[in-house]
Amino acid sequence: MFRNNYRLLTAWVLMAAGTAMGVVYVSTDIRIPVPMFAVATWYAEPRFFTFIQNNIADELALAGLLAGAFLSAFSPGKPAAGTSCCALYRAMRWNTAFLLFAVLFFYGKVFLAVMVVNLFSMPLAFGLMHHFTAGVPDHRGNSA
Repeated sequence: MFRNNYRLLTAWVLMAAGTAMGVVYVSTDIRIPVPMFAVATWYAEPRFFTFIQNNIADELALAGLLAGAFLSAFSPGKPAAGTSCCALYRAMRWNTAFLLFAVLFFYGKVFLAVMVVNLFSMPLAFGLMHHFTAGVPDHRGNSA
């Protein structure tokens, strides 16, 4: 998608924009109401697969931070050694995708519940990825 030398710069720009948007959102309580599709929402009553009117400012801030952190974490750099690092990177990719999906499509109490589940999903995903990829060669042909 991006050339390798621009990926890290793009990551830092996205993280800075997300941080700035987060600071503006918290300090001024900015409102950008937009109709959004929600897989699940629970403010007054639970609703599934519906459109809601929602303030998109916090989603923009979190999405920028997550996308920037993802690009920064997976920018080319010093190569990782061993399959446990490869399993950790796979777990981080799935966790970041899960978080981004949650930020964009879950609202209210459902979002809080998803974040509580996310506390345990990273170690669980790492354990499963490490268990099922033990002995499988990594991207350089090394096996654990």
